[in-house]
Amino acid sequence: MAKATSSARVGSSNDKRTAPDGSMTKFIVALGVLTAFGGGVGYGFAAKILSRPSDEVSSTQVGEVSENSKRKSDVHDESPIVQPKISGKLVPIPPIVTNLLEPSQTFIRIEGAILVDEDYADGANLAAKVSEDVIVLLKTLTLSRLQGSSGLNHLREDINDRVKIRSEKKAKELIINALVIE
Repeated sequence: MAKATSSARVGSSNDKRTAPDGSMTKFIVALGVLTAFGGGVGYGFAAKILSRPSDEVSSTQVGEVSENSKRKSDVHDESPIVQPKISGKLVPIPPIVTNLLEPSQTFIRIEGAILVDEDYADGANLAAKVSEDVIVLLKTLTLSRLQGSSGLNHLREDINDRVKIRSEKKAKELIINALVIE
């Protein structure tokens, strides 16, 4: 009789282990609800992004349209290429080569031109003064500050501020043609 009771106990304990207690069902229902919610949010964002109207060129940005930009075929009619108008003249600056503050064995070379108003007459003098200012600025920079696109944007902003101050706001910006850090 002892064997019968022990086998009954084993059978009853196995039944408790395999019987679901409800927490697994709650987990599956919660997972289904969250999945449906995430899918709905994703669909909403996708619908909002895809329903945006395409950016159109404003009337202030419209420039001259070249005759070569139009396609000759009647099947595909594309919009003409917009050429921006740049008013002013370019004054080239001599190539600037100097070392950085840290690491001191790292050199930087910048080539570019200054965009000035058409009536600005002292372009050569401005180019020399701007070159001096840029050398002084570059000697205070570290390599880590120039890394990445944000570093290049900060450098351009700093140089353009100096150009505007030197030219008494008759120059618009310094256009960097080449920048090499070695």
